Amino acid sequence: MLTFFIRRIVQFIPTVLVVSFIIFILLNVMPGDAALLSGNPRGGIDPKVVAALRAKWGLDDPLYIRYFRYLGNLAHGDLGISFRQNRNVSDILKVRLPVTFRLAGLAMLFASIAGVSLGFLSAIYQGSAIDSVAMVGAVAGMSVPNFWLGLMLMYLFGALWRVLPTSGYGGGQFSYMILPAFTLGVRYMALLARISRSSVLEIVYQDYIKTARSKGLAEWTVRYRHIFRNALIPVVTVIGLQFGGMLASAVVVETVFSLPGIGSLLVQSIFNRDIPVLQGSILVIVVTFLIVNLMVDLVYGYIDPRIQYD
Repeated sequence: MLTFFIRRIVQFIPTVLVVSFIIFILLNVMPGDAALLSGNPRGGIDPKVVAALRAKWGLDDPLYIRYFRYLGNLAHGDLGISFRQNRNVSDILKVRLPVTFRLAGLAMLFASIAGVSLGFLSAIYQGSAIDSVAMVGAVAGMSVPNFWLGLMLMYLFGALWRVLPTSGYGGGQFSYMILPAFTLGVRYMALLARISRSSVLEIVYQDYIKTARSKGLAEWTVRYRHIFRNALIPVVTVIGLQFGGMLASAVVVETVFSLPGIGSLLVQSIFNRDIPVLQGSILVIVVTFLIVNLMVDLVYGYIDPRIQYD
């Protein structure tokens, strides 16, 4: 396993290089000029201020020089200086990332527990009322837009019933994360419910399940040790793959609930043409996605001891 782990870490390097190149090119060729935005405080553009800003940020240099300078800084862990805030991007992300990771973590925890439980029960009681209700709920969860669900929850729990806060971070209080986490997690809960159901149904009629029951094993033992654990492998794969999508979906949820996370930071940086913040934020999301997928691969060995790492 150690060899596998080291090999995967080494494989991160070319992936990050390719991603950094694509991000840099796309962000630096899109329309708009960050210097013009920052040099226009009250409607008037001072050409000297704009020229000074372009020289300070190196925007007058050729694109390839700027990329290699960015790559050199990145090799030393320097994500650059924010055009708009005049602060290290790393310092900005240190404040914003915990909010997004907490939101995504709570949303994925809710989606995993609720989705896998519903899918398992739906498959075990196939054709029953439980199955029908769970699958109707899954289809509805997949169909409802995040922003609409968030607004409805804000109206019900904030304006109508007044039981939960509807905006802000509240210094990290759990009550402020309930509605955003539920809003973000519903779609993934529905997806995991459907995948869990399909995975269990593929296993429940296998010969070795019939053999386990014929040996007189308790039903809960058959369901947990032989059905549930074997059905988890494709589900864990989906959880790892969807975590990156969840970080991307956090942009909408954080905007709706006014959370100071990396999602809302991305939106602000796009409008401000704050290229260093955009580059750093997207790169951190990509690296997080790679790490989560590596962790998923390692979890396979715990779920199914038969899996060997070469």
